[in-house]
Amino acid sequence: RDIITDAGRLVPGWSKESQGIEFFVHSPFAERTSDGVLDRNDNCLVMQATIREGGVDTRFLITADSIWENWQRMMSITKKHGNEEKLAWDIFKIPHHGSYLSMASEKGVYITTPTEEFKWLLDQGAARSVMISSSWEVIMADDPDDVQPPHAQTHRRYQKTADEKDSELVITMENPSKSQPKRTLIEVTAAGATLKKIAASAAALITSTQAPRVG
Repeated sequence: RDIITDAGRLVPGWSKESQGIEFFVHSPFAERTSDGVLDRNDNCLVMQATIREGGVDTRFLITADSIWENWQRMMSITKKHGNEEKLAWDIFKIPHHGSYLSMASEKGVYITTPTEEFKWLLDQGAARSVMISSSWEVIMADDPDDVQPPHAQTHRRYQKTADEKDSELVITMENPSKSQPKRTLIEVTAAGATLKKIAASAAALITSTQAPRVG
């Protein structure tokens, strides 16, 4: 039994069916050019974890701090090998703490316009998915000189995707409130990924209910 990982390599003795999880590593990688193999080991780790529960797969795209240029390369290689499904997601860890540099080279005045490749990546999300930005609170007052993420313009673009997909968009340092941020918990079941909501004034968990995912 094998598990496919690292752009198609196999780990002997492992399977998604028996272990309940599968990893596909997109980055770092080595890219072949006319000058030979170009080492990309300075890139951060980007991978898709597929969790199988109750016979249903939930895809978790773990993105680290990869910027837009690296996303272009990753998508080019992924599509070349026909592995587009390995960039699908039900849980999306927003890259680079909500920085615009993962989405495009320019922040934008009101909203960041993603590259064609990154827009395609956003479109790979399932309906009723969960998007997580591991970041400080988003300051919605647009400061053109603000170089530190999260960026309000980019947050608006993620919110657009969340609205289109009827998905949860979570800022870790705003969850459940800016004054009392707590751990962000996601439960994965046969119904998919569900954000566990914690009341800011108490330790009680509130589970947001969603209809079972189709497909």
